[in-house]
Amino acid sequence: MVEMEYIIVKRVRLSGDSEDLLSIQKTAKTLKEALKYTTALEMLEEDSSGRVSYEIKIDIKDAFKYLNLSDDGLTKSNESTSEFNIANRNSVVNIK
Repeated sequence: MVEMEYIIVKRVRLSGDSEDLLSIQKTAKTLKEALKYTTALEMLEEDSSGRVSYEIKIDIKDAFKYLNLSDDGLTKSNESTSEFNIANRNSVVNIK
């Protein structure tokens, strides 16, 4: 199984035409840890204006490795190393 690093980012929305302010708060090895950290950071934040939010991000390199090397149905295409199939016909599930 491929390990991914989850990055918890704090986003502060600035007024006007300014870009949002982003800062890395913490990294985690599992999604469960990342969710715990994000929840704790949100509870500690005292911003009532709604301008501050916390987001969980992953590195694109980690995501690419996960999609290409994972054993859970996400496999690399045989034709090219730059193309991969996320799901095949046998693994697609329709939920109604």
